[in-house]
Amino acid sequence: TDTTDTTTGMMGDPYGPCPNGDGDCLPGEVCHSGSQNGNDYNFCTSGECNGNNDCGITPDDACANPPGDGSMNDFCVPATCDMQNPCPIDGMICVGGFNGGVCAWPG
Repeated sequence: TDTTDTTTGMMGDPYGPCPNGDGDCLPGEVCHSGSQNGNDYNFCTSGECNGNNDCGITPDDACANPPGDGSMNDFCVPATCDMQNPCPIDGMICVGGFNGGVCAWPG
């Protein structure tokens, strides 16, 4: 799903990569990053959530606790994943955790 940035008129994808921080994200999103098993990751997110109903931006997104971020809070994530269900978005990695994995951009 593409959205239009009303300040620049540029198109962008929700949950995009953010190697340079919040400035890489769409308006209303923040950059979330962490490291798990030596794999750094990042993704833009609309923020914290209390259930999947808080995250209806794309068909695959979910409310989950990203591993290795030092927080016990749930965030809207691009998608969840595991060994049998890889990330549906090309280029993303599955970052495994205690409660299942989340899809994120390597970084």
